[in-house]
Amino acid sequence: MRRLLLKLCTASIVLVGACWVSFPYSASKEELIANNGASSSGSSILSLPERIDQLQSTSSVVEERRASIERVPRIPGGDYPLLSSLIRAEPPPAVSLPTTTRLEHKKSDGEATSQQVSLRIVGDVQFLLDYAIVGFSKCGTTTLLKWIKRDPNVRTFKREIHEIINDNPGRLAERLYQNLLENPVQNNTSTSVAVGQTTTKNFLQGFKNPEILQVPQALRHLHNYWPETKLIVTVRNPLKWFRSFYNFRLTIGHLSQVGTDPNALIGSCNHGNKILCSHMGAFHVKLFRLGKSPMDSSEELDLLKPFLSTSDDQDIWDHFQSLSVNNKKENEKNRKLPHMKNKIFFLDLRQMSDGNRTRATRFRRDLQQFLGLEHELSPVFRARPFKQLELTLDEESKRHKIDSICNSKYAPLQEELFHVAQKASLWIRQYFLKSPDVMLSSPEYVEELLETWMHNPCDGYTQEQLGDGG
Repeated sequence: MRRLLLKLCTASIVLVGACWVSFPYSASKEELIANNGASSSGSSILSLPERIDQLQSTSSVVEERRASIERVPRIPGGDYPLLSSLIRAEPPPAVSLPTTTRLEHKKSDGEATSQQVSLRIVGDVQFLLDYAIVGFSKCGTTTLLKWIKRDPNVRTFKREIHEIINDNPGRLAERLYQNLLENPVQNNTSTSVAVGQTTTKNFLQGFKNPEILQVPQALRHLHNYWPETKLIVTVRNPLKWFRSFYNFRLTIGHLSQVGTDPNALIGSCNHGNKILCSHMGAFHVKLFRLGKSPMDSSEELDLLKPFLSTSDDQDIWDHFQSLSVNNKKENEKNRKLPHMKNKIFFLDLRQMSDGNRTRATRFRRDLQQFLGLEHELSPVFRARPFKQLELTLDEESKRHKIDSICNSKYAPLQEELFHVAQKASLWIRQYFLKSPDVMLSSPEYVEELLETWMHNPCDGYTQEQLGDGG
């Protein structure tokens, strides 16, 4: 049997993929380890019999996965396609792409076998994803999700969805399909048009992951598979954002990772492989990737350049380097970043706690209309998912919490974050908000809120004027 498998492998007709055979050549040890699946701990390179056993195991897992997909029933309540017509189980590619340098890799359900099985999207999956809350961390995304899902016809997930930032869109499609099977909606109340077909839907489904805008391949998956999905983006003043994010990291036990001196987190996260840094507050760099601005001028680049890293933002550098300043037609042809089709609802965090009743009512109705909900959204409430953890915070973490970003000991950090806030405010107002794909509720009020970023809150602005809580 082993001899027969060897012949099949040599003939390159093994169903599970190309066979690797260890012939001597001048490759480095690192290349051999990478190509042969040996661990970086120095374990020996797989022999041919071991490699054949590995291929057999992979083939078995793939076939089992295909069979499990075939058994998934059709979503009730409409003429929906079977899951087996949307995704296909295959052996994984030889090389998996990294997500990003510092984002914590968070496994989702079903990722245990991802090294043996890849789920490829082969059908139209647009109907599975109506909306996504894509940014930014500590800008009210949890409150948004819990608020929206109060509507009886909205389906979502209890936790953040990570498949799309882990470069696994097929698994995301599978989870979205299964979620609708497990949480059916009874009343047929809304209609949605999927790409290439008309489908009567009785639900809106979505998820949140505020890290999506930091991961270029996640945006490519949205662009390729879910171009009609509506995106919700919320921001806040970078000074308030940093204080909230730093204290959040302490709350969940990350003191050793963020350190005891917030001033040491000034600049790029590349320096020291940080999980938090002041440049993360440059929201406009991430928003740029959505392709809603002209993306072709040196003036626009000047607002982005101070916060671009040579690794995480290489795609943006490549984009501008490919442009010819005086030839717009050539620029469009050579552009490296696409103009994503997705519509965007953009808001400042303070809009969710607006004391003006007229604007607050308009805000709820505008978001309802944007999402296509039949029922009016209820008043916003503030969700604090980590409130209980704050009660168990250890004494050392409590000592290092930032009570006020305006404390004089944080002066260097204040200055840097104020610089970040100014550039972000200018780009968002001058470029991003002018796109017809970006919807605002009370545009003049949003402009007013973003204009406050141009004033250092530690130079005379009160905490009430800065607003938006902790």
